[in-house]
Amino acid sequence: MRWRDPRLLLGALTLCAVVIAVLLESEQTSPGPLAPVHAREAELGAVDGCSRCHGEWNGSMAEACEGCHPEIGAQLRAGRGFHGSRNTAECGRCHVEHHGDAVELAGERAFALAGVADRAAYQHDADGYALMGAHLELACDRCHPRADAPLLAKGEKRFLGLEQRCTSCHADPHEGRFAGDCGRCHGQEHPFRELANFVHVATFPLLGGHAGLACTACHAKGSAYSVDDLGGAGPKPPARACTDCHASPHGDRFIADVAARIGTSPGESCARCHWTLAASFVVQPPAMEPELHAVTGFALAGPHAIACARCHAEHAGEATFAERYPGRSAADCAACHADPHGAQFAVEGAARPSCTQCHALDRFVPSTLDLAAHAKAFPLDGAHSRIACVGCHTQAPGEPRVFRGTPRRCEECHPDPHGVRFDAWVAVLPALQTSAGTCSACHGSERFDDVGARFGVAEHEWAAGFALVGAHAQVPCTACHARSAEPDALGRRFGRVTALFPGPVDECATCHADVHRGAFDVAERTSCARCHTEESFRELRAPFDHGARTGFALTGAHATADCAACHGAADPATSGRTLGRVSDRFPGPPELCATCHRDPHAGAFDRPGMPRFIGDAQGCARCHATESFRALARESFDHAAFTAFPLQGRHAATACEACHVPPRDGGASGRRLGRAVGAACADCHEDPHAGQFVRDGSTACERCHAASSFTALHFDHDRDSLFALDARHARLACAACHKPWPLADGRPITRYKPLGTTCVDCHGFSKRGGR
Repeated sequence: MRWRDPRLLLGALTLCAVVIAVLLESEQTSPGPLAPVHAREAELGAVDGCSRCHGEWNGSMAEACEGCHPEIGAQLRAGRGFHGSRNTAECGRCHVEHHGDAVELAGERAFALAGVADRAAYQHDADGYALMGAHLELACDRCHPRADAPLLAKGEKRFLGLEQRCTSCHADPHEGRFAGDCGRCHGQEHPFRELANFVHVATFPLLGGHAGLACTACHAKGSAYSVDDLGGAGPKPPARACTDCHASPHGDRFIADVAARIGTSPGESCARCHWTLAASFVVQPPAMEPELHAVTGFALAGPHAIACARCHAEHAGEATFAERYPGRSAADCAACHADPHGAQFAVEGAARPSCTQCHALDRFVPSTLDLAAHAKAFPLDGAHSRIACVGCHTQAPGEPRVFRGTPRRCEECHPDPHGVRFDAWVAVLPALQTSAGTCSACHGSERFDDVGARFGVAEHEWAAGFALVGAHAQVPCTACHARSAEPDALGRRFGRVTALFPGPVDECATCHADVHRGAFDVAERTSCARCHTEESFRELRAPFDHGARTGFALTGAHATADCAACHGAADPATSGRTLGRVSDRFPGPPELCATCHRDPHAGAFDRPGMPRFIGDAQGCARCHATESFRALARESFDHAAFTAFPLQGRHAATACEACHVPPRDGGASGRRLGRAVGAACADCHEDPHAGQFVRDGSTACERCHAASSFTALHFDHDRDSLFALDARHARLACAACHKPWPLADGRPITRYKPLGTTCVDCHGFSKRGGR
């Protein structure tokens, strides 16, 4: 065979050379020997072993590496750890391969390429575990035993796999009672036993006698306050007071009085006199000075401002602290002084009488008993105030003056001109039993005929059984007690109420007509007082329980409306009423808003299929509150139930007025919001695709777009189009195939269909006529 065209001969020779080169190249699987850890894997040395590390034709080396090293991939994706903090997925940039055992994959050179010039000086900051204290001096292999191993066994890790907790490397002497937070007390810069970071609670600084003590002196092992138990997760014992550790020589009364005066607890009051900075319990500044002595309840004033030893001397047999300091009360005068009254003022159950009720602490005479104090036993008013004390308090020779047992009742000193007429009151009225006598109920102490000054509204209640309050206290007595022209058999001219108003005195209807004609009558007597005051019948008791009395609770705007707005005005001259009845103006069920208010929705929300009740609410109350008809709570209106259009995504955050444009009638219709134009997307939104996705005359936007966001697509190209994306097309941007297309009016839109689905529709033919 002869080659007529030399070019054909040259081409054939070139093709043979390429084939021979490919065959020779297939015998050599890598440009150099693999590192030992990779070389032991048989599949990496095979003919197709390159793709195991370098990735398939449509993959990457990073993805191939992650197949064997998933924990490194996790660091890269999370942006943490040694690899994640360097923000690179190019493994070969630091881990150089194809040099056999001449170059370590994770050796010093790999660290240098990663930006760590000296591996031993790496601080671990990027790993979230900064080395401090003793950890700075440790070699890498103290924590990472295989850091310098020439070849790891399969499954072993050189640096990964450690936990950043103290107890992962060190034994926990507390056996887990301190939740593993060792650094909170120990730190890393000092020896473990020095507790470099521990600070005693601020409420109990270790000063004075408490400084320098061993921890176990106060926190003994096995006690409720032991160090080990305090670190547990259970409840902590309460803070200790001084008396929890130290015995107190003081009595409970003294400690309680001191604590109450200085505003602290009894166990903490020791520091008021005993200085905690001192090493001794002996009283230190501030000391028990006269001003501080007063907190015990006994002020050192007047004749009591004497030396301590005058009262607190150590006598024979009185050697204890309690015997020398008994804690006397300032009112316990008899403990040191004789009683000149012969125990007349001794109180039953008390050890000694209290002299301070009548005498001052700094002098015995004159007495401090004044008219106000005397009035507690007997008021000295009127003629009694002009009598000398000895006129009533007599004294027998050799005996104390009589104070207790002196007569106090009128009839014990004065004759009774009324005989026993009012004595029956004494047995039934406690007020008269403790007063100066029955006479004082009506008569004054200045003169006997001073009746009007003494007998008033208060006396009327217990004398007549009818309290004069409000308007009753303003009317003259003769309005109810008509005077007679002649005295009766008992000498009375003052008439009885029953003569004018027969009937029970505690019922309003006995004297007054019922303008309500029994509408509010119940089993109770005095029913008018439930709503009306005695000041004026027109004045209602506040607040009037409209819900309980009428069955219609006043809430919201109803509570602020004028009563006449619903009840209307009535003529008091004919009915005795100022307000009419609601049913006269608004007949119908009071629980329905439509009884009184016009429905601005014209029954739109009462059509068949609408929910009649929302919870317990019906009618207008399903959406509106009584505060204001216009104050419609968006979250309380069930848009889906009433309109069959649920508010989702962007619609849920859109203002109501955006779809329901307020009417232009200025509120004449009673509506604040207009009607929406429709429920389809095209009713409110312009179609950006110019009808490319219209089906049967409608564009169903929800087929591709989510309600939460127009840009959030749930479009699946393989499922929702005629062209499934293979691996090459899946990597392309959408705009590579779907490009702007001009409309008839010149506006560009993105063209989605119709588009070709064959290769030639997008790629065409080659210049030489082939595909």
